[in-house]
Amino acid sequence: MFTLAYKDDAAWNETRWKNPRFNELLLQAKADPSLANSAGATALHQAAWAERPAAASVLLRAGAAVDAV
Repeated sequence: MFTLAYKDDAAWNETRWKNPRFNELLLQAKADPSLANSAGATALHQAAWAERPAAASVLLRAGAAVDAV
């Protein structure tokens, strides 16, 4: 739930709240860094589209798949 609603690069984050530490805590809580939304976009895709290299770096360190489609 929190990954979908509050992660800084989540499409559904209508609050526009951004907190790198929160993103790290989500991943430590076993959030799947390669989980895709209904359109097939992963958090790494969204971080790239939004030009957020810090978020992409956190996701890559957490094992996000770079070849997810």
